[in-house]
Amino acid sequence: MSAATMMQIERDIGILSRKEQLLLVERIIHRLRKEGIAEEQDDLDSQLNAMASDAEIQREIHGHS
Repeated sequence: MSAATMMQIERDIGILSRKEQLLLVERIIHRLRKEGIAEEQDDLDSQLNAMASDAEIQREIHGHS
């Protein structure tokens, strides 16, 4: 994002009332948390898939050494 775009967003936010600014911040935080949870789930899924494909882990699961 360019500096000019960021400045325009800041100017636009400045026009909002304090209540509207707080609502906007809450919505932004909610979005960031939601995206963060999705990314963490993707990481966990990748790790589980890697473990499921690991021959040594498969041997452990099946009771073979």
